[in-house]
Amino acid sequence: MEILYTDGLDSRFLTLCRELDQDLNRAVGGVEQRDIYTPLNLTDASFSVVILMENGIPCACGSFKKYKEYTAEIKRIYTKSAYRGRGFATFVLAELEKLAVSEGYRELILETGRMLESAIALYQRLGYREIPNYGPYIDMPRSICFQKDL
Repeated sequence: MEILYTDGLDSRFLTLCRELDQDLNRAVGGVEQRDIYTPLNLTDASFSVVILMENGIPCACGSFKKYKEYTAEIKRIYTKSAYRGRGFATFVLAELEKLAVSEGYRELILETGRMLESAIALYQRLGYREIPNYGPYIDMPRSICFQKDL
């Protein structure tokens, strides 16, 4: 396995993000169920990104962006279906946490969908605790937010 550190404009990351969006659309019953989230999931060069490669194939990713001075927001955690069940998401999150510490962040926050039970279980297992919805998610009842001190 190869670990790549890049930014939110990397074409491999953008391809994985498109696949993530397709998976989420299927999970929630269509793109129209997620339209409100689309502008919240745009990436740019300011994102710190981790991509896992296996045999030259991008198979998992995750990123964070600055939210406040010492807080980063985790975004776009995804593992391709053929690679699930092998701990890739756990590995990506661990790498993101180390990277965030090296960039001076003291806490991470994130949002996921309430219907995404496996994602919620992953975050809780890794020490993320539920917090009140923040920022753009405050009035989104289908969202659940988490935080972890680094």
